[in-house]
Amino acid sequence: MPYATRTDIEDIFGIENVQTWGNMEAGDVQDAGVLTAIANRITRAITHADDMINAMLSGSDYEIPLNAKPSKSIGLITTASAELAGCWLYEARGLDNKDDEGRPYNRYSAKRKAALQMIKDIADGSIKIDAVAGTTGVNVPFVV
Repeated sequence: MPYATRTDIEDIFGIENVQTWGNMEAGDVQDAGVLTAIANRITRAITHADDMINAMLSGSDYEIPLNAKPSKSIGLITTASAELAGCWLYEARGLDNKDDEGRPYNRYSAKRKAALQMIKDIADGSIKIDAVAGTTGVNVPFVV
């Protein structure tokens, strides 16, 4: 199950932005085929974000893919996935913003960097989440 949804991405970046960024061909958003293509692109962005999270957390204290402990949530992971997916959609369209000197500027790079840093902090144990623990590297006693 994905860590984030389209709604999570839209909550951070805005409905119109997410739809625009997902519309790679600038098609008519009244067309059902275009809406399907946008939805597929957003799903691909979420998959990319989740794959990045899973790769960064492999070998950590958590079972991959991450699952919340019973009656708990992994909201930090949902937010990170939504931020990474939104940044992926934005960056895939090409950078249309310019800095004061006319160079391309990514206005969301700080958000992407912060999400990646949070995942690194989870991986190294500086931040704990309520996810099911993994068994990699754990010594389990057994009887012979």
